[in-house]
Amino acid sequence: MSKSLFFLLLLLSPRVWPQDFNTRILIDKTFARENTFCRIEDHRFEIEIRSFHQYSESKNDDYGETAFIVNDQKRNLLPLNSLNLYRYRFLKRENTLCNRAFAVKLTSDNYGILFLRDNRPFKDKLSLLIYDQKAKEAIQVLDTEYTTDSAIKINSGFAFPYRKEDLEIKMNHIEIEGATYLYQARQLHYWVKYQDNKFQVDPLLTQKSFPFRKFFKDSDHFLKEAGWSDQKKEFEKGSFFIAVNHSKKRSCITFNKELSRPESWLCRNEIQK
Repeated sequence: MSKSLFFLLLLLSPRVWPQDFNTRILIDKTFARENTFCRIEDHRFEIEIRSFHQYSESKNDDYGETAFIVNDQKRNLLPLNSLNLYRYRFLKRENTLCNRAFAVKLTSDNYGILFLRDNRPFKDKLSLLIYDQKAKEAIQVLDTEYTTDSAIKINSGFAFPYRKEDLEIKMNHIEIEGATYLYQARQLHYWVKYQDNKFQVDPLLTQKSFPFRKFFKDSDHFLKEAGWSDQKKEFEKGSFFIAVNHSKKRSCITFNKELSRPESWLCRNEIQK
């Protein structure tokens, strides 16, 4: 191949150009961490997470301080980490919209792409990127205080498990029905949904995923014992107690903090862990 033909092909080949000079400088100072390819309606684009650190430990490989969207052969900086305080990675789940990130349709025009914000030693916190498919651009980033590591698709939105990290582990012995049980405090894992442009606790998803739901007659019984307030849209009792007697092969549960009240315990003839 002649040199003239080579340079002609180079000039004609598609390139990704930064939108402005400052973006170009930022790209030159950062290193690629991970990316995802997305297709929304008839539009294709790529999202790339980049870091200021060229090398990192394996546990930090996915995190980056900046993110770009490659859109119509232009690379634009996403409105992520505006305060330069955090590091991000994708909430990974392969789907029909993006190959390496969880993405979901929110409205007729808007889609959500989920990121996780570094929060170690606890679980990462959820961040939501809202993408307008008509304008073909990211219009908003919501950094939440919800800790999670997974999500599911629901009608016009998504839901995810969430629990607070401030529960003090409490374990002791207690007498129930004339026998000694070993009990432990547990944190109630809520399910939170994002629909109609707002986050809200989902009581039915919380009940369905509750590992000890067999103790309760039905969902209404569970919601009553767990202190669900339909007015406040929250559980007023954020923790519960599980007690086990291995010799009797019997387990009990209560949301009542007054553990000495025998009528507050619901028991079954099986061992719950």
